[in-house]
Amino acid sequence: MLACLGLLAGTAAWAGPIDGPVTMRRLVEAGHKTSTGAMAPGVLRLSAEFRGGERACVVAVGDHEPVVDMGLVVYDEAGRKVAEDAGNEAAPDYVAVIWYPPRDGKYVIEIRSAGEIENRVFISLR
Repeated sequence: MLACLGLLAGTAAWAGPIDGPVTMRRLVEAGHKTSTGAMAPGVLRLSAEFRGGERACVVAVGDHEPVVDMGLVVYDEAGRKVAEDAGNEAAPDYVAVIWYPPRDGKYVIEIRSAGEIENRVFISLR
């Protein structure tokens, strides 16, 4: 995670969202039980435009209260998945993706939180 944050700092001047780097805190709703009894994660969807041919990066860090499994998926304008971090047992409350958009375009960012309570998530778009 620290390596990714260092990478973000070094590339912020020339890559990322068309409107420039963005950081924010958002609330991801709590997960819920489906009709089959399985637990479905809470989901937050954002959209942003990224520059074509340049590195794009999204990092999301949960509030650790409690630590929960998270996931991160990025879709292009056609709804195709272009990047995904399904989470990691060693660092369940941290997710990040890096990709290279082929052209300028709008992307949908989906952050998933498997917790039973809401999760305040710090999000960085670079």
